[in-house]
Amino acid sequence: MRHHVEAETARRIATGEDPTTARRRAAAEFGSVDARIEEMCENRPEYRIEQAWQYLRYATRNLCKAPGFAAAAVLSLDLAIGANPAMFSLFDEVFFKPIVAKNPAGLILLR
Repeated sequence: MRHHVEAETARRIATGEDPTTARRRAAAEFGSVDARIEEMCENRPEYRIEQAWQYLRYATRNLCKAPGFAAAAVLSLDLAIGANPAMFSLFDEVFFKPIVAKNPAGLILLR
């Protein structure tokens, strides 16, 4: 990144600008070096994985600080995940599968 700033500075000096002014304007045009480094790091897959691990560690620490809340959250998720297939099975049997009867002609429809 330093090379880009120096190349722009050299180009500005060649056009007749004062070296100090040329360097300052080239650096301002390029932007913050720290921001560029951060931007480059954010685009790497390793950064995303590291960020996910940081979030996971943070969540684990917070759940360990409040074990009652953690237990309630896990229990709620467990009940919801378990109830979902149970309700689907019930609706599937009641509404979507045909009625099995020994004498289907003897069935009547009530309205």
